[in-house]
Amino acid sequence: MEQYKRCFQKKINKHIRRYFDAEIANEIGMASGRKRIFTVFEIDKQGKAKIISVKAPHPRLKKEGEWIIKKLPLMKPAVNRNKSLNIKYALRITFNVQ
Repeated sequence: MEQYKRCFQKKINKHIRRYFDAEIANEIGMASGRKRIFTVFEIDKQGKAKIISVKAPHPRLKKEGEWIIKKLPLMKPAVNRNKSLNIKYALRITFNVQ
């Protein structure tokens, strides 16, 4: 089970590095320092990511966080006793503004 968690986290991190546009923070003139976007989403029984909540220090960053989750590929849903499950995940996107 731990192996699956590490693999999932590795793939999520790769997805964020590939698609997240950290330059938005510079474009909107945010003060320098470490910033975070907090997301909560669910992988449903069909393997689709559905946003539950996104919190960010600016509306454009919130929109970017939502876009990142919506862009997640279709996944294999969690299974328990041969039944697909909806599973919630919390994801924190951390980046530095310079």
